[in-house]
Amino acid sequence: MPKTCCVPGCRSGYRGTSEKVSLFCLPSDADKREQWKRAIPRQEAGSFSFDSQHVRVCEKHFDTADVVWNDTFLVKGDVVSLRREKPKLRPDAVPRRFDGLPAYLSKPKPRSRSTRVQPATKRRHLSSPDAIAEEILPLLC
Repeated sequence: MPKTCCVPGCRSGYRGTSEKVSLFCLPSDADKREQWKRAIPRQEAGSFSFDSQHVRVCEKHFDTADVVWNDTFLVKGDVVSLRREKPKLRPDAVPRRFDGLPAYLSKPKPRSRSTRVQPATKRRHLSSPDAIAEEILPLLC
C-alpha cells in the first residue's frame, strides 16, 4: 500500500512531490485514535477507514513542539544530544494544523495554564454594622 498523508488536500507522500516529510501511523490506543479521528477533517466513506493499518498523517499537521527530532542523553555527566534517524511524536501529540482548509478546522493547541506567583489577597470580613460604618464614613466625607 502507498504511504501517503490521509488529510484532505495534502499531497505528502504522493508521486511527483519532491518534498520529504515524515509520516506517522495512527496510534494503537483506542482513546488516542479517537482523538485523532475527531481532529482530522475527513469522513470515513467508500474505501477509506481510519481503522486501516495503512492510514498515515504527515509531520506538517503537527505543531513543531510535538515532533521530536533529537534525543538527549546524560553521558558521564555531560548532556549529549543526538539527531534521530526517524522522528517520533510526543505522547500527547494530536494533528492540529490543516493548511489549505478553512481556518476553523485548525484548532490551536490549548495554552498551558500558568501557576500564580503570589497568593490572592484575602478580603476583610466586616461582620458588625459598626465596622461597616467605620469603613464607609471616611469614603463619604
